[in-house]
Amino acid sequence: WIFKVEQFFDYYNTPETQRFTIIAVHMDKEVAPWFQMIMKNQPFQSWKEFTRALEIEFGPSSYECPRSTLFQLTQSGSVKDYYYEFTALSNRVSGVTIDALLDFFLSGLNFDIKRDVLAHGPDSILKAVSLAHLFEEK
Repeated sequence: WIFKVEQFFDYYNTPETQRFTIIAVHMDKEVAPWFQMIMKNQPFQSWKEFTRALEIEFGPSSYECPRSTLFQLTQSGSVKDYYYEFTALSNRVSGVTIDALLDFFLSGLNFDIKRDVLAHGPDSILKAVSLAHLFEEK
């Protein structure tokens, strides 16, 4: 959510002073009461302070290990669902090469799909995902 909002603000060169008003109308029912309480009692002094507080309050636990979870991730449903989980975790991991990410993705695929995908030797995650979708449909 923060990424999408920041992309919007960057594109429209939105001043920091206007950001809080804009985001207030786009908050989910869990976040809105928290935001309202903070803004009423002790308003955020900066956008960075807000995003940090939002991540602490609603983001993943700092005790989670996304790299380990990514490495152990396996397909349990559709390729689409697996790829969604994979990309969500990948975005939280740093210092992993694109080749390693490809290996992680391939290793987590269902056996039959993985076998067929590996037979085509994909050299990118995009190609691997496309092949996985193709073989899932057969």
